[in-house]
Amino acid sequence: MNRIESFICMIVCIVFSFSSCIKEDLENCPPETQPLRLVFSYEEAETQAIRPDELQQATLFVFDENDHFVSSWSLDKPVLNTRYEPDLKLLPGNYSFVVWFNLLAPYAVTPSPGEFLAGRTVRSQGKFQLEVPGTRIINEQETSLPLLLYGNKAGLVKENVENIITIPVVQNTNRINITVNGLAPTDHTYRFEITDDNGNYTFDNDFASCDPFSYINNTRYSPASSELAASLTVLKLAENRPDPVLKIQDQTTGEVILPNREGVDNNLIRLLQLIYPGNDFNKTHTYNIDILFIGTDIVVNGWKLNQSDNELTPD
Repeated sequence: MNRIESFICMIVCIVFSFSSCIKEDLENCPPETQPLRLVFSYEEAETQAIRPDELQQATLFVFDENDHFVSSWSLDKPVLNTRYEPDLKLLPGNYSFVVWFNLLAPYAVTPSPGEFLAGRTVRSQGKFQLEVPGTRIINEQETSLPLLLYGNKAGLVKENVENIITIPVVQNTNRINITVNGLAPTDHTYRFEITDDNGNYTFDNDFASCDPFSYINNTRYSPASSELAASLTVLKLAENRPDPVLKIQDQTTGEVILPNREGVDNNLIRLLQLIYPGNDFNKTHTYNIDILFIGTDIVVNGWKLNQSDNELTPD
């Protein structure tokens, strides 16, 4: 068979292989990629409302049923609970969808979105990380942590149907507002500090290994005010974690204000659980801690810290 005959034979084979499709016998047709509709679902009634200007970007990662990376898609100025039609088509099958909102400095993922390799990178290799400086300090006055949201959903993409993937998202940032009363006002500088190791997460939003670091905010008494106040933005909180601790220190003298004596429990999680009984850390993201010093006694949100067992009791 010469070259021309071989070419003619190949053309005939190709035409024959697709003839069943032309004749509407679809069994032998290769599957076609399908368009998607995406919704990032967020229930504002469960937590604080999110302002539109707080969401700068959404980055979606798609993995197949074997957790291999398939594709990614980014959206600027995303709006929650809104339907989108991404420039993304998938073959019919089972997929998992992971989305991070506001992957902006000092937030990042590894590998970077452009380094995820289709068919090679697996979901377990993906990590979110807070890029903590070498000082291991996130200073509230120098680094403003963007709102961080995370979502994931497993979904089945079918042929010849409207494939709507609704991805529920949760918030990973929290605002801790702290006020201190009962101390003699000074012109000193005071440091409010929360030390934790909650800077890294898997693509399942589980805590990943992270060296401890501190969120800090330095402040002073306002003129003619007897109240000392500061706010800290911290990342994900969860029950039964011994790591996050709250500390208040007079930077001018070096005196530690909280804890003010040995044995005082300053674990942030336990403190918030005592102040907010039954608290759900997945749904509440703004916390107010009011600390009142009466001599050496500490009253927190109207509850007195018992010196003998570190429990809060009604004042």
